[in-house]
Amino acid sequence: MSLDGTSAEYNEELASGHDVGTAASSLNSELGAREVQPYQAADFPSLSSAAAATQPASIPPQPTKLAKPPKGRLLIGIVLLSIAAFGIYRFWDTFSRYQAYGTVTGRTIQVHPPWDGIVTQVFVQEGEHVRQSQLLARVDNYELQRRRAQLSDQLKVAHANLLAERSRMRWQTGLNAQRYQEASAKYYDWWGQLVVEQSQLAQRQLEYDRQARLKAAGAGSDQEFDSASFTYQAQKEKTEKLSTQLLELKKRVDMGRGLLDDGNPQLEPFIVKIAALQSELERSRELLDQGDIRAPTDGVVIRRVRFPGEFTKSDQPILSILEDNSLEVVLYLPQNSSNKFKYNDEVGVQVKPFPETVLCTVTRTGDQYVSAPQHIERYYRANEKLLPVYLKPKPEFLNTAALRVDGVAALPYVDLSPRGSADATISLE
Repeated sequence: MSLDGTSAEYNEELASGHDVGTAASSLNSELGAREVQPYQAADFPSLSSAAAATQPASIPPQPTKLAKPPKGRLLIGIVLLSIAAFGIYRFWDTFSRYQAYGTVTGRTIQVHPPWDGIVTQVFVQEGEHVRQSQLLARVDNYELQRRRAQLSDQLKVAHANLLAERSRMRWQTGLNAQRYQEASAKYYDWWGQLVVEQSQLAQRQLEYDRQARLKAAGAGSDQEFDSASFTYQAQKEKTEKLSTQLLELKKRVDMGRGLLDDGNPQLEPFIVKIAALQSELERSRELLDQGDIRAPTDGVVIRRVRFPGEFTKSDQPILSILEDNSLEVVLYLPQNSSNKFKYNDEVGVQVKPFPETVLCTVTRTGDQYVSAPQHIERYYRANEKLLPVYLKPKPEFLNTAALRVDGVAALPYVDLSPRGSADATISLE
């Protein structure tokens, strides 16, 4: 339909008694379908006047309803703009903000128990500073405790056996003493008899010699000679037998004197057994004392791995301790920036999210170029060689919360030469 046709329809709407607004709305709908600029009632002043003349005066004019824009387009635009801004910031923060990256390192000591057991007590908390040999935790091993109790019982039995054997030896020693005394008395009695018999033997020998001389001279009788001879031989045999018995009795007396000792040779096996049990019990006590886990060095507890009541093995740590004065920042500089650090340069470390600056000192530089560690290699080109530079935080900043092992350090694009080292900063992510 042409524009003239549209005007004719508008006139027909007016002639039929509709108001100007309704006719204009109908015309706009028709024009909107044809993508033509909509008309307003003001564009037809002559027609509006004619319609006003033919319309009843009692019908008020109706307002025109305008089309509203879509509500979701603004929100979608804001979201897309935010995503683009965030991507640009991340690109700048990762590739354009820093010229070098590094990591926070430190000597971490894993504290292990000497054997498998139950953690009964833990005396320290994470973040607590400990001194060397300070008691950290206690681990019990019930098998070792049972063995220690068994050794203690065996030692008591060995002591009891020793006391019983010593009592028996004392009784035996008393009995031996009594026998010794009796043997000694008998010995001296027989020794006195032997002296008498030897004296009589000497007299019998003199009488025998005298009768032998008389018989040889023909003055003595054979009967007296034989009597003297028999008496002499009998006395001689008696004296010899008494002497032999006295020698045997002397041996018994000497043996009894030896039995009068305290019996140490007989008690030696008992004493040796007690000494062995005491040594083994002491070793068991020392082994159990190793269950008192003590700090190997001065440091800070950075992690509690086991808690009271838990079972732990000898190859599993109970605590992790960061050794004092071992914390440092290792920065990896590209070759074009490797000459910007010198020994003892002071570098400010800005620890995020904290605004204050932590001061560090350059302690040394690496002897050779190395590859970046795995967790920061994405910030460098593949196989790029870097120079490690070691920074030591000053003592007053060692307790800064952000200085944690394996933290990532980033070096901004600032002047790091000696003349500008006072303005150098390092951010920790």
